[in-house]
Amino acid sequence: MTSSSSIRCRRLSFGPLSQTELRQICRLLVDDVNQALIHRNVQISIDDTVVDWLLKKAEEESNSGARPLRRAIQRHIEDELSEFMIRHKDNVPERIEFTMNGEEVVLMAAPKDVDLIAN
Repeated sequence: MTSSSSIRCRRLSFGPLSQTELRQICRLLVDDVNQALIHRNVQISIDDTVVDWLLKKAEEESNSGARPLRRAIQRHIEDELSEFMIRHKDNVPERIEFTMNGEEVVLMAAPKDVDLIAN
């Protein structure tokens, strides 16, 4: 290379994610949580109302996007699940559903015949 060589860099710009994309990312992040729970023989499910609530929480924290959504899932799903599992350590259900009760996320044991892997 000669001294007259130059490196050209281009700046990549990404537009904001759509609500559909954010919903898909939310489901993928919950799938990641389920993968981490396989060794504990526990699987979770979140309904659409919880997805909408998480998107709202992530948007309150930032201009939206995958990182704030991940933090919202950690704070409101994973942390609540951990506390639930500690409280029920002797009898943790295999399947746990997350749903909304007003403005509050609630956890409940899911019937055993429901397949929660595919969110």
